[in-house]
Amino acid sequence: MPYSRSVKVGILKKVLPPERRNIASVSNETGISEQTIRNWIKEANSGSLDDKAGEKSPRHLNGSEKYQLLMELKKIW
Repeated sequence: MPYSRSVKVGILKKVLPPERRNIASVSNETGISEQTIRNWIKEANSGSLDDKAGEKSPRHLNGSEKYQLLMELKKIW
């Protein structure tokens, strides 16, 4: 399942400065693999994560997409 940009950014805020939490603990907490988080760190460092192409505003999501987004966010919190 592809994760939304907002989910990626939320995870990155936990593992990058200033929080600098352990990747393994964030992985266990969220259910997102350590390698996936490492890949997102590489994307953030290369600047490719900044590209918002294809991102939809929540008001443009259908019911199923909104539900999926809520389930992704539930995993984080």
